[in-house]
Amino acid sequence: MVELSHRTVATRRTRPEWVLDNKKLMEICVGKHGMRRFQVAQMYWRQNMSAKDIATVLEMTENAVYMIINKLSK
Repeated sequence: MVELSHRTVATRRTRPEWVLDNKKLMEICVGKHGMRRFQVAQMYWRQNMSAKDIATVLEMTENAVYMIINKLSK
């Protein structure tokens, strides 16, 4: 069986490398800002991290994290 990365998608093309990496795929599909919002939401609601901890991990200001959380809460 042929590995997914080497399978032909169309007659002339194969899958790009970034398609197999979930993080890269999401970044290309939704953009860096969308990915940052996704990370904040995941850390805040799924991992129960505080805004201060999220700001430290993602190298953001605490107010920026609060703004993202407020926009996503609406």
